[in-house]
Amino acid sequence: AAQAEKKERRAVREVELGAKQAALPAKKYGVIYADPEWRFDPYSTETGMDRSPDNHYPTSDLLTLMRRDVGALAAKDCVLFLWATAPMLIEAICVLDAWGFCWIERDPNTGYLAPNKAHARYVSHWAWLKNRQGTGYWARGKHEILLIATRGNPVAPAMGEQLDSWCDAMA
Repeated sequence: AAQAEKKERRAVREVELGAKQAALPAKKYGVIYADPEWRFDPYSTETGMDRSPDNHYPTSDLLTLMRRDVGALAAKDCVLFLWATAPMLIEAICVLDAWGFCWIERDPNTGYLAPNKAHARYVSHWAWLKNRQGTGYWARGKHEILLIATRGNPVAPAMGEQLDSWCDAMA
């Protein structure tokens, strides 16, 4: 019964969030800060759902996240800050590519995937070191990653003005 109530509340919330996203203005932004609602599969849907994000807030699968037209909100010269957890790193790079902030192509000579830096690119990331650890398959997650990607030619921080690549803060 409790699970059914949570699903119903989540469905209502998804409709509300969808309406807000559809109402976004037609402006272009030089900085976009995104914290997607990553869907993370638990080991078991019978025993692991109490810790699953799906049990606490609406989540979206990778394809849904990739199909969002975030690139349409980006100015010609734009920086994107994208939050991801460690197990979702590859998925986050796929989202960067789909949103137009990291172009990944197969190199015709080697057959390997490689970034095409002429268009847009991943430039760095920050790590948020949390004061408490989460669950995990291989490692107990105690950090999140903030990927930084650009398109066009946005201005980077001046030499000596860059922030450290990590932040130690309360979760």
